[in-house]
Amino acid sequence: MDRDKLNDAAEKYFKEESAFRPPCLCKGFVLDAFLAGALWLMTQPLADRLTNEEKERIKAIYFRNVYSVADVQSNFTEKCLIDAIFGKELFNEK
Repeated sequence: MDRDKLNDAAEKYFKEESAFRPPCLCKGFVLDAFLAGALWLMTQPLADRLTNEEKERIKAIYFRNVYSVADVQSNFTEKCLIDAIFGKELFNEK
C-alpha cells in the first residue's frame, strides 16, 4: 500500500471519528493505531483479505468447465496464475 495514501486515510479517519473519540486520545496515538492496523492487514495473505463474494468468483473461474481442447491450455494457465496469486489454500477450504 502506498505510504501517502495510508497516511491520508489515517488523517481522514482521525478527523471524521472525532465525535466518537474520548478527548484523552491524542492524534499521535490514534494515527499510530490506525497505521498499525492497516499495516497488519497488508501482511495477511491475499486470500484472507477477500470477501466471500470475491472468493466465490475466483473459485468459479478456477473450477470452470472446459469444453474444448483449445481452452485446456488457457484454463491451465489461469489455474497456475490463480494459485500463484492467492495460494492453493483458497481452494482447499472446507
